[in-house]
Amino acid sequence: MVLFLFLSFFLDLAKLLFGLLVNVASARFPGIGRKKMKGVRYSLLVLFLTFYLPSVFALSLGELELKSNLDEPLKAEIPLTQTLRLSPEDILIALASTEDFSRFDKERLVILTDLKFKVRENSSGGLYLQVTSTQPIKEPLFNLVIEVVWPSGKMLSEHTVFLDPPIFD
Repeated sequence: MVLFLFLSFFLDLAKLLFGLLVNVASARFPGIGRKKMKGVRYSLLVLFLTFYLPSVFALSLGELELKSNLDEPLKAEIPLTQTLRLSPEDILIALASTEDFSRFDKERLVILTDLKFKVRENSSGGLYLQVTSTQPIKEPLFNLVIEVVWPSGKMLSEHTVFLDPPIFD
């Protein structure tokens, strides 16, 4: 839903800028025929889409996958998709601020301050976010809001974490 609204906003912006460029071109070159003007419009649209739309699809986070249980240090991975040739060094990850947690109507627990975030590359060249803690997590259910910053954008991502107790055979 958010992606749809985001795309809708950018398409409306594209239409507005495209119309403005066409009006400027028509006023500046009144001798251009109708057929040539269609070619100019098409070229301007292609140029706009080439430079502005890639930033819309710049980065997104997948589902959190747990690798640990309750009463163990947290180990989790979140795939990063649509990274558009970003390297792990280009992406900065941090626990969101208390204000950002409030925007999601979530509580920022003290145990979350122990979390460490690291962007890693998997064997197939894709990027993922590794989330770890040094202390065992005793809370079975909590929300995690992550701030992600990269050269062309910034976003907040919210994840609900359910930690199961370990199973003993």
